[in-house]
Amino acid sequence: MSMEKPAENRLYHQMNQCAKAQLAMSGALVLGLAFFFFGVYRPQSQRLEDVEREVAQRHLELANDRTKTNRLPKVANELAELKARLANFKQLPPEPELGQFIHNIDSLSRKAGLPEPTVVPGETVTDELYSEQPIQLSFHGDFLSVFNFIHQVEDMERLTRVRDVTMHSIDGSPGVVDATVSVTIYYAED
Repeated sequence: MSMEKPAENRLYHQMNQCAKAQLAMSGALVLGLAFFFFGVYRPQSQRLEDVEREVAQRHLELANDRTKTNRLPKVANELAELKARLANFKQLPPEPELGQFIHNIDSLSRKAGLPEPTVVPGETVTDELYSEQPIQLSFHGDFLSVFNFIHQVEDMERLTRVRDVTMHSIDGSPGVVDATVSVTIYYAED
């Protein structure tokens, strides 16, 4: 029996060591799992969430950009229409070209059946983007011819504005008026 006791003690001791080894292995496994979770899995899943968030944001930006690019042909068409309309607008010459203007006025007065008007240029007013040249035209003729003349002056190719019209009937001549027309011509100095 005495032999049985040391064998029993050894067996008890081995079981105790095995239990301690199991505890140590379990602790190491728990520590390994904790290290894996906090050192590998958690940072990787956080990085994956960040990447997924960034991908979602990029998808949203892409959708917005597609919306904008889908409008591009419409904007290009509108721009072409605006350019076509701008081409039809009256042009500003780089200089007053007063001689050409007077020639055009004489031509329009002949078309309207009026005598050549008296032309009196005023003082030029210069603005930041353009200059204005006021001109006073004086003439006489029948009312419809004067009206036709004023209409043609406003429709000139160059930008002009009729600012003021004064008419007085001529005594003894029904329908005939003395007219004074204030016109402003514009030009853009370079």
